[in-house]
Amino acid sequence: MGIDTPEPPVPGDNCVRCDNVLWTPGNTPRFVPVTFSELIQCPGCPTDPPNGKWWFEQHPGIACYWLYVDSVYYMDMKLDPADSWIFVTSLEAPPNWEFFYSLKGLCASVFTNEYVACGLKVGSKDGTGVVDWPGV
Repeated sequence: MGIDTPEPPVPGDNCVRCDNVLWTPGNTPRFVPVTFSELIQCPGCPTDPPNGKWWFEQHPGIACYWLYVDSVYYMDMKLDPADSWIFVTSLEAPPNWEFFYSLKGLCASVFTNEYVACGLKVGSKDGTGVVDWPGV
């Protein structure tokens, strides 16, 4: 699942927002593993929820933004000045099923899915997303 990360880890563009919290200064990761677990598929959604480990890659030119995109999923994560968020949707249109959304304080590592009920475009509910930042 996801893409393999090069070894040793490749540094990315410097995102200073979480220096000394999620990584050492100047060592913003280009690739970050995110593990989704216990996402429950909603009735009517033809796509399985993205339970498992996925490698997000830093977006070129946007130092505090990481993505994973394939033929099924569009996943993104951003560290905004005051908060962090992860969003997962499908590329299937309509209805562009939404599997995971979570907004936390800045420099978060553990995210809880804010979708707790099925309906409309919600493709999965419940579950968590854990980001394995390199640490300090």
